[in-house]
Amino acid sequence: MGVAWVNGSINCGVSWITRDSSGKVLMHSRRAYSAVHSLEEAELCATLWAVESMQSLRLDNIIFESSFTRARRFLYHWDGQVCALESLRVSNIINSKLQLLSAWRFDHVPPERNSIALRIAVSVTSEHRYQSYVARDGPAWLHQAIAREA
Repeated sequence: MGVAWVNGSINCGVSWITRDSSGKVLMHSRRAYSAVHSLEEAELCATLWAVESMQSLRLDNIIFESSFTRARRFLYHWDGQVCALESLRVSNIINSKLQLLSAWRFDHVPPERNSIALRIAVSVTSEHRYQSYVARDGPAWLHQAIAREA
């Protein structure tokens, strides 16, 4: 999963890319969100969207990888910390939707292991690619990078 958040007045870009167990890209997707007030909220939106997408695509044995630090801390170590009500609402939805998957886990990976998803998300904010989509394989403009990362 990837996220590109600039500030609360600019659209936020999120993405995901799926691979099989051998590293072959199966699908990828991106979308934009508006009025996202913090990086934490952007990461939670990206996580929720990825979980919902995996359910819609009927993918059920998922390892979610991201470089998200704020959402990870919030989802795993929330201890009554002061937070936006929206973040709490979204994390509750994520947790309830995860229960519908038979097998899943979240892995935190360094940004260099998540560069393709990040580049797709950044394309939303830097190149104003606001059209959401789900497509087979990886984006054509990243084929060389995808081959290297596999």
